[in-house]
Amino acid sequence: MDGVKEKEDLGTVQDSSGAVRTAVKANKGSISYLALSYLTDEVKGDLNIMAIDEVKAEKENIISKKYPFWSYEHMYTKGEAKDLTKAFIDYMTSSENKAAVEKLGYIPMSDMK
Repeated sequence: MDGVKEKEDLGTVQDSSGAVRTAVKANKGSISYLALSYLTDEVKGDLNIMAIDEVKAEKENIISKKYPFWSYEHMYTKGEAKDLTKAFIDYMTSSENKAAVEKLGYIPMSDMK
């Protein structure tokens, strides 16, 4: 923003993706961020999903690094994961769980390069 400070009381904060969707839909000209996993066909019908440099926010574009605005989800542990915690993390990132991850609208870690 070329050193210009953002006005502190500008905008609103929402506590869930559903609340963000409702606020953006209700306020003409508003803009926000929703996770790719939340962009169902119904949500896409309600909102104008922006492209960046004419590249749409889609799984294939994120994987190929054509779409530049995305992030990893994270799991944190206190120290190195052990026992059931390690088993859970291993399962969440396994090929066995890949179909469930995709069904929920997320991109499996094995697809990211």
